Amino acid sequence: MRSVYLETKFELGGEYDLEGRAAHHLLNVVRVKQNETILGLNGEGVSAKLLIQDVNKKSISFKAIEVISHQRKMKFDLFIGKLKKDALDLSLKQATELGISTIYIVETEFSQRYRLNLERIDKLLISAMEQSNNPFKPEIKEVKAEEVEFLSYDKVLCFTMDKEQARPVYDFSQDQKVLLVIGPEGGLSILDQSLILNSAGDKLAMINLPTYILRASTAVPTAVGYALR
Repeated sequence: MRSVYLETKFELGGEYDLEGRAAHHLLNVVRVKQNETILGLNGEGVSAKLLIQDVNKKSISFKAIEVISHQRKMKFDLFIGKLKKDALDLSLKQATELGISTIYIVETEFSQRYRLNLERIDKLLISAMEQSNNPFKPEIKEVKAEEVEFLSYDKVLCFTMDKEQARPVYDFSQDQKVLLVIGPEGGLSILDQSLILNSAGDKLAMINLPTYILRASTAVPTAVGYALR
């Protein structure tokens, strides 16, 4: 179902208005009509089936005819070294579509150095939510590697191209709270891997997959697929 993000608390029978770029897209690209229904997403795990009551050139009015509270399908967070902007954009979109809860954009030894545009990133996340009908908007945290609380996770899965660093994962289940670790362009340095090893302890599994070197935007869905296996 076509969806739209509304930063609101949905209530059965509640009436909502949409203006600006989102309304323009629905009116002039999707060409929604009065009495059609679309899915409203608030980013906090609640969706609503919205009946279009009125349309004009600049706005749309809705009424909530059904409201649903959702539970997250998995408990995965993502640690990803700060990438070049285009690669980061795609990785963030894919992480949102896949249902990642929190995304740590991390300063590592080989990561890019630039200021994040959080307003722009928020728009990317909303676009990915609407594309995938994901009712949850990921939380974005820009941190240094040492600021990540590795021990708060049941498992830390760090993906590496170094076969000698591989440490297999045991007793892993999808119900556990899991942190997926992916390096930036250039990968995780020896210093980065040592920090993660010392911080995560026996919760850490170093995963070496039988693939060639993956771009981060490919590594994200691959990592989630591995964890869901």
